[in-house]
Order: sequence, then C-alpha cells, then structure tokens
Amino acid sequence: MSDLPPRASLRTNFIWLLAERGWRVVLGLVVSLIVARYLGPADLGLLSYASSLCAIVGAVAGFGIDDVLARELVRQPAAAHSLLAMGVRIKLTGAVVAGGLALVGGWIWRPGDWPVLALVAWVSIGFFFAPADVVDLWYQSRERMKQPVLARQAAMVAAAVVRLGLVAAQAPLWCFAAAVALETGLTALGLGLLWLYGDARPRPLHEGQWVRVTAGQMLKEGGPLLFSGFLVVITMHCDRLLLVRLSGEAAAGIYAAAARLTELMHVLPVALGAAFLPRFAALHASDPAGYLRMARKAGLIVVAVTGGLAAGCSLLAPHMIPAVLGGAYRATAGVWGVQVWTLVFISIVSIRSRLWVVEGKTGWILAISAVTAVANVLGNWWLIPVYGAVGAAWSGVLAWGASALVLPWLAAGPARFMRRWCGLANKGDI
Repeated sequence: MSDLPPRASLRTNFIWLLAERGWRVVLGLVVSLIVARYLGPADLGLLSYASSLCAIVGAVAGFGIDDVLARELVRQPAAAHSLLAMGVRIKLTGAVVAGGLALVGGWIWRPGDWPVLALVAWVSIGFFFAPADVVDLWYQSRERMKQPVLARQAAMVAAAVVRLGLVAAQAPLWCFAAAVALETGLTALGLGLLWLYGDARPRPLHEGQWVRVTAGQMLKEGGPLLFSGFLVVITMHCDRLLLVRLSGEAAAGIYAAAARLTELMHVLPVALGAAFLPRFAALHASDPAGYLRMARKAGLIVVAVTGGLAAGCSLLAPHMIPAVLGGAYRATAGVWGVQVWTLVFISIVSIRSRLWVVEGKTGWILAISAVTAVANVLGNWWLIPVYGAVGAAWSGVLAWGASALVLPWLAAGPARFMRRWCGLANKGDI
C-alpha cells in the first residue's frame, strides 16, 4: 500500500489557490497603494527599477526547472525526496548566479549610482530564499495546496504589517527594498516549517529504487524554460528600466503604480496554471481525449475570468486611481486602463505553456518568448519617447496579444497544437 498522501480534488485545489491569490490581491492592493502614496512617483520609480532588474536576472535563479520538477514529482512520487533535494541544490546555485548578475547589471545600467545599487543589493537577497519553493512544488504535485497556501498567506500578512510600519515610521527608501527580500524570507520560513512538521513529507528512496531523471537531464529540459522565463520577465519588466532611462524616475513611478496593480492580478492565471498542471500531466499519459477536454476547459475559464476583470478595471480606472493614489498619480489611470488588458493574453500564454511542458514542447515556449520579448523592447524604444508611460502600456498589450493570438499560428507544430486546443483539428491533426 502506498504511503503517499491522497490527492485533493481539482476543485478543492483550485479553491485554495484562488483564495490565496484573491487574498494576496486584496491585501497587496491596499498596501501597495499606501506605500505608493507615501513614496511618491520618483522614489516609487527607483524602487520599481531595482525590483524589475532583480526580477529579470532572478529568472536565472530557478534554472527553469520548476515545471519540469513538478511534472517529475507527479510521474515519480516514490522518488520525491531525491528529486526535491536535487531541486534545492540547483536552485541554490542559481541564487548565487542571480545575485551576482543583479549587482553587475545595476552597475552597468547606472554606473556610480551607489544608492540605487544598494537598493538592488537589498532586493537580491531574496534570491537565496527561493530554494524553499520546492516544498510548494511537492504539495502541488499531490494537489494539496491548503498547507502551502496558509504558509504563504502568513508570510504575506507579516510582510504587509512591516511595510505599513515603515510608512508609519517614515522610513527611508532602502527599507522598502529590504522588505521585498523579507517577504521572500518569511515565505521560505513557513515552507521550511511545513516540510519539517507537515503531514505530507515524502520518504527517502528504498534500496534498489532510483530516480529516473538526473540533474543534467532536468537542466537540459529546463534550459528552454529558463531562457523563455528570462525572456518573459524581460517582456514584463523592460518597460520600467527603459522608462527610467528615457523618461525619468517620475514617469517610471507613474507606470509602476499601474504595473503593480496589474501584476497583483497576474497571480490569477498563475494560480489556474498551477492548479491544472498536475491534472494535465496525469491525463496526458492516461486519457488523451480527457486531456484535450481539460485543456479547453482551462482555456475558457482563464479567458472568462481575466476578460471580465480587465473590462471592469478599465472602466473604473479614471475614477478609482485619483481617489486612492492622489493627484500626483492622476496619469496612472490612463496607463492602467490600457495595461490591464495584458492580463487576458498572459493568462492564455500561462495555460498554453504548461500544456507544452506536459507535451515536452519547451522549445516552442522559448521561440515564442524570444519574439515576444524583442517585440516589447522595440515597442518600448519606439513608443516611450513619444507617449511616455502610456506608450509603454500599449507596447505590452501589443506584444502579449501577439504572443497569445498570432505567433503560435506562424509555425506548423504550434499551429497544429492550437487547432487541437481550439477544437478546430481534423482527425489527422489529433
């Protein structure tokens, strides 16, 4: 008899993920608005610059193995202990690399600007807590999200209290950069305690058993995901770096306020993708027809949820933003009304990428991510000097729209997948 804990239902798993992401959106929204109001556009622009630079190089920290590791945990549950240990070692190596790249990148982008480099250093400390995320991946593979959700919520609440305390104490800007790393550290602490005292800790391999994937194989398959993740983060954060360079800190702060609101909602497609991935992996091997039905269902759910949310936010932005952020951020309303529509396209890309991971088509993810990143960088260089922060928002919408709806149809393999996913395939395509 297996000693592994039972799986929860997809609905239960999704409800817990949605509850955690929904609470994160609400609490993060309130705290972000208070912090943005306190810092003002210029300081918020600098903090956003440091966070965006670390986000870009932080894509290296995981070496692209998360989805591959999650898939292998579903396929080899008896080898989970060894797989997770392998994941921790890989992620620790990535943290060292990412930390060094962040400091080098900060110096190259703004040479001699020691205060800004200090902000980058504070934020980059969070890289060294990332290996604890493997605990979350184990629970995802068992479709038991209640415990890691509670751990993350506790860390988020504690970090929110710290940020509000910093505002009340009128703390300097570097303290808010340190608070970014603090939240990651508190999350790692919660996941570590869950690993030590939770009820789902996997046992080491018995004698005669082995792991059917090596670290080299995992890195090889995760390589395209690493580069595609790096390119995705460039697509999502290059706008703030370019705004600081081309339009100044204040314009970057105006944009960052809108971007923060949108990023809080990005957790919804991420939650949906995380909820569906284990079921995709199981159905792909055992029930191809059921796999296609589940893939179409997931696509419809994310488009319906994010489309309705984007429409509501776009209509409310002109009234809500000035009221909650004040007159200094009045221009943020126009930026957010445009930028929030990236949520719909990113949700499609999120589900599609997980399907391609399950099918072993990670090269497709890399190719489309590369074109999307190049399109967004070029769009920002073209639109920011003319339209400022609104131009950056339009560049993101156009790039992500092309990634979701246009680019997959331009090559035979991805187009065949899209026909299957959309229910347009003939018998020869299935």
